Amino acid sequence: MEDPLYKVIIEEESKRKDILRIFFKNYLKLIEKYCDFYTIDDVVFATVYRSKKFDNQFIYKLQLYYRISKSIGISKIIGIRKFFRGVSILMKMSSTWIDDLVESEYSHIDMIATELSCRGQGYLSSLFEAIIHEDEVYTIETHNIINTKIYEKYGFELVRQIELKNTELIQYCMIRVT
Repeated sequence: MEDPLYKVIIEEESKRKDILRIFFKNYLKLIEKYCDFYTIDDVVFATVYRSKKFDNQFIYKLQLYYRISKSIGISKIIGIRKFFRGVSILMKMSSTWIDDLVESEYSHIDMIATELSCRGQGYLSSLFEAIIHEDEVYTIETHNIINTKIYEKYGFELVRQIELKNTELIQYCMIRVT
């Protein structure tokens, strides 16, 4: 819940949890065909998008717009203008940067979440041990500068920063080549 991206998209903290519940339900439905899901002791969770599972850009776009339409219920909570503002921000702060920098197959580590009370106890190391294999390209992005230092410990290098105009939000784009 403390991801700076969601704080910018959903400014009203009291509504953020309900909105994210709807959003993630639809987002996970969208990506389930393209991702592997990982969890360690129900404490840390991640999805890993595999580019080799991604076969048709057009079909994916159709599914994306369908899932956006399924999330329209969020507008009942925050209004239609704020709903489309949030969709616009998500599109701008997406993973499209990867296509500019990676020409081979890759795995994109998406949506890492760790229980607050369990941070700093080695769960992320266990997660990366399960996910990362040699001779593969991995990408990850974060909106929290502190996370870049953590990911650097696992071999990721910062390759791009994307700023969202009129906000302090920055997306830090990282690649790990083994």
